[in-house]
Amino acid sequence: MVKRLLAYPSCELLEVAREGAPDLLVPLVRDAIRSVDRTSRTIDVDLAFLGES
Repeated sequence: MVKRLLAYPSCELLEVAREGAPDLLVPLVRDAIRSVDRTSRTIDVDLAFLGES
């Protein structure tokens, strides 16, 4: 679940809450965000790009 949008100098970041893990900061860049589905309100994130498994 996206908790908030953070404005940083290089790009905006999504702060994402995760169950059983620390929050994840996801940069709003094409390499990190695979797709956004506004109808289903989902964001597909490339966790490998972020160094997550």
